[in-house]
Amino acid sequence: MKTEQCVARYGCDLGRLASSLIGYYPREDADRDRRIVIGHFTELLSIIMLTRRQLLTRGTTLLVLVPILGCSSSDGDGTPDGTCAGVSTTSTVDAQHTHTLCVLTTDLTTPLAGGVTYTTSVDGSHSHKVVLTQADLTSINAGQTVTVTSSNDVDPINNALHMHGFSIKKA
Repeated sequence: MKTEQCVARYGCDLGRLASSLIGYYPREDADRDRRIVIGHFTELLSIIMLTRRQLLTRGTTLLVLVPILGCSSSDGDGTPDGTCAGVSTTSTVDAQHTHTLCVLTTDLTTPLAGGVTYTTSVDGSHSHKVVLTQADLTSINAGQTVTVTSSNDVDPINNALHMHGFSIKKA
């Protein structure tokens, strides 16, 4: 559908739209500015408006990809099916529950300068974030115990704001 057809069909008044936009920024040559705004708006409409064929093609692609993306399983600690390719640890009890955390071996052997942010397992319909610095990762890899605190998040079941402690040590 052409932009002109869209305007005719849906009653878009590009002139009035342009005038209202120009009203916020008065200029010497308002007609020139109005034409520029209309030109940009028309160009934007032509980008947004899809033909029926484009919509069906793109929509079908989306429908095919959604089931594929939904098939990955995770227990919430960033590892599929509860396995941990690294150091696994359980948090302290807070708000009557715990979370698990998996620190990947690859992060321990080659720690990033900016560190790593992990997401804990899901318990009580929520998870937490845990930040480990490069120094933390290096220490864990050397066999030392590193103690960190998770993000402070609300448990949606009891609305309690809480956090958890993690003591991480490589076996």
